[in-house]
Amino acid sequence: MMDAFSQMAGNSGFEEFGSFGPGFTIAIIVGCTFGLSFIYTLSAVVFTVLYNLIAGSIGGVRFDLESIDKSQKDVFPVG
Repeated sequence: MMDAFSQMAGNSGFEEFGSFGPGFTIAIIVGCTFGLSFIYTLSAVVFTVLYNLIAGSIGGVRFDLESIDKSQKDVFPVG
């Protein structure tokens, strides 16, 4: 994969990428992985806080959970 990347970069006019070698390719892959993980986590935290603020002001969605009686457990799927 690293050799294919170097050849592709060299063939497309970016000869300077071929001089960095496979270490550069690995560093880019690792850097993008951790960088994007950080960005996605940060954006999930921001959107969660925004959702909680908006849901708190307009009421949000509420669920009522009830326990199942033993007589209701003996239900078989239809079809």
